[in-house]
Formats: sequence, structure tokens, C-alpha cells
Amino acid sequence: MYILELFMKSNSFFKSVYIRMFIYAFNGIKFSVKNERNMKIHIFFGTFAIILSILLKISLDEFAIIVLTISAVIFTELINSSIEVTVNLVTDGKYNKLAGIAKDTSAGAVLISAIASLFVASFIFIPHIIYIFHLKL
Repeated sequence: MYILELFMKSNSFFKSVYIRMFIYAFNGIKFSVKNERNMKIHIFFGTFAIILSILLKISLDEFAIIVLTISAVIFTELINSSIEVTVNLVTDGKYNKLAGIAKDTSAGAVLISAIASLFVASFIFIPHIIYIFHLKL
């Protein structure tokens, strides 16, 4: 492993390959954010959850759970988008029952992660909100 690391440091080819890998990954994320309505919704609610976390001054452990949950939803939406684009490419836009099943199944994965994120957010945020309102009463 050490020899490979030395080779990578001395070889600009490997550096450019790794830089291109990150560029391709960010291009995929950018495409999804620009073109997928549901991704915009997930980004909005993820941002809202982070802002709420800061306002409620939740613990670092709770914040880590919120960030991981947001990441899981965005991850499943990215996978869903890639499956949808691939299916559309393969079927050339024509209806195919198996293609529909593939798209519906990947959308189901996003739905499950989104519902799970609502439970996680509720478990973390509701006690903090109750505590704040209890102090004000």
C-alpha cells in the first residue's frame, strides 16, 4: 500500500483521475438537484432540520444522527434518480412493465428512508420543543 501511495504522489495522472472522479460525482449531484423535484424537497427539509438543530441546541450525538438521516434520504434519492435515468435510457422512453417495477421499487426505497427520517426527527426534536414550551408556560 505504501508503494502505491508513493506512486500516486509522484504521478500526476493519478491525481487528475481522482480529481475527475470528484468532478463527476459533483456533476451527478448537481444534475439531481437541478432536475429532480423530489431532490429539491429533500434538500429543503434537510436544511430546515439542520437549522432547527442549531436553534434547539441539540447535542452533538443527536446532530450526527440528523446529518446521517439526511444523508440517507439524499443517498436513496440519488440512487433512485440514477435508476430512473438508466431505465429511461434502456427503454428509450417506451413503457415496459419491468422498467416500471424497477422505477417504483427505487421510489419505494426513497419513501421508506423519508418516512424513517420523519420518525428520527420526531424522536429528536419533539422532546426539545416540549422542553422549551414547558419552560415558557
